[in-house]
Amino acid sequence: MLPITASSLPSFASRTCLITGGSSGIGYSTALLLSSLGCNVLIGDLQPPPPSTPRQIAFLSTDITSYAAVLKLFRHCKAGFGVYPDIVFANAGIGERGDVFSVVSDEEIEVEPNHEVLELDLKAAANTVRLAWWGMKKENVAGSIVLTASVAGYAPQPGLPMYVEPPRRPRCPCSSPPFSADVLRRYNAAKHGVVGLVRSLRYLGPKDNIAVSLVAPAITETAILTTAATSSESVASSLKAAGVPVNTPERVAEVVAYLMGLGQAASGMGLMVQGGEVVDLEKGIAGNRNAWMGERMASMYRSGTGVKGARIFEEAVKVGQKSKL
Repeated sequence: MLPITASSLPSFASRTCLITGGSSGIGYSTALLLSSLGCNVLIGDLQPPPPSTPRQIAFLSTDITSYAAVLKLFRHCKAGFGVYPDIVFANAGIGERGDVFSVVSDEEIEVEPNHEVLELDLKAAANTVRLAWWGMKKENVAGSIVLTASVAGYAPQPGLPMYVEPPRRPRCPCSSPPFSADVLRRYNAAKHGVVGLVRSLRYLGPKDNIAVSLVAPAITETAILTTAATSSESVASSLKAAGVPVNTPERVAEVVAYLMGLGQAASGMGLMVQGGEVVDLEKGIAGNRNAWMGERMASMYRSGTGVKGARIFEEAVKVGQKSKL
């Protein structure tokens, strides 16, 4: 377990962070924490944060599903703070809505289903990372990108909500609204995709001095865990009474800030937060490759089909391209 505490976090003075989906829940708690540590913070969300939000936290109404809108958010950061962000928290997302894999009628099968959970939780996250990378390279600074995955990205959850936000009017697609508790199939898939994205980018980041990591919260207490008719305190109390570990968004925010403060040391890390306790899942998975891949396959991977093999293949492609010229 990692002994992460608020008192152990570094100062973020002179740094600038952009947070998508930052008007509530984990994103908002992270914005408050970073601001208290001296960081410039810009929130991108459709809805503004609560009126009590400190004035030094900036906000721009942003539809995270629109690439152009997110690009505008980054340029707003440059215009307002004088720099593109050197820290980005790709946090926006929603939960599952309906079950598209159940048996449907012949009429329904003619219509493509709504895959907005994949669009928001994976595609929009990838777009945010792309724009973050671009901005950091333009500023020529060491950067940190943290993505919100979920424990569902490692151990698929058949029907238990991970973290959901209360319904508001107008409803914002950037912050998770209540979602169906009986199916989480595309949500699981999207969060697996986020984990895969971080695993891929950890090899690309070092050459640009950019660390990419993720936080994977388990059940996290927000304004409403399940339905608008039940208080989050009541739900959290029931879960805890049943022995279910529950996070607070403030605790998850501390873990996010910890990753941001590590610099390059955070590259490739995947920190699971459950019941307030923290463990690096990526380190554990890599350290036990022989167990889940098998000793022979792991040996083959390390000797040629892994990173070294990828580099050899890359060089071969370059040679092939030159030969065609």
